[in-house]
Amino acid sequence: MFCGFCGFCGQQFSPSFQGPPAVPCTADAQCTIAPFTKCRQRTSGAFGQGPARTITEVGTPAGVCLGDGAAHTSTLVSTFCIPPAFNATVDAAADLPGPGAVALPGDAQFIP
Repeated sequence: MFCGFCGFCGQQFSPSFQGPPAVPCTADAQCTIAPFTKCRQRTSGAFGQGPARTITEVGTPAGVCLGDGAAHTSTLVSTFCIPPAFNATVDAAADLPGPGAVALPGDAQFIP
């Protein structure tokens, strides 16, 4: 589960962020270099709508001992923050910086 937002030091009313490299943050107090004094994402996205404050990914474990040599289905999941690319076209199209999530279904097999 991912809680909160993906903050990076940026300008308050501009899609400009400190860097490169991007400077991650959790509060405005961590952003001390003017004019990048606000801890923010490019847009609030889903986090600005109603009660949305988390991203939840649900994976599935293989559920058995992989030592039996058979293939077992599982899904690996992860949530993470994506920093700005510092390319205006890419950042605008992908709404960066912001949260990201991935789910990777597949089979795991241990062959001794």
